[in-house]
Amino acid sequence: MRIFDPQIQLDAIYGSNRQFILDAIPHISGLLARDLPSLLGWADGLVLTQKPSPEAAASILASQARVLDLALVLPGARARPARH
Repeated sequence: MRIFDPQIQLDAIYGSNRQFILDAIPHISGLLARDLPSLLGWADGLVLTQKPSPEAAASILASQARVLDLALVLPGARARPARH
């Protein structure tokens, strides 16, 4: 599993917030993808939980990954059939 959120940059979190995250999820740095292209190159499937930027949405739709769109923001993504 990998996580990508353009709003979360582990290097930018400091103080007690950083310590809390590292104590609660010590392996978080191994889960965070630095950018969307690296995540899309790695992932077979995506779970979308928030509205992506227009550029990110286009990249996601153009990728070969299956998409479960929990945010219901990508046309046709939630209904995309599984590949076999």
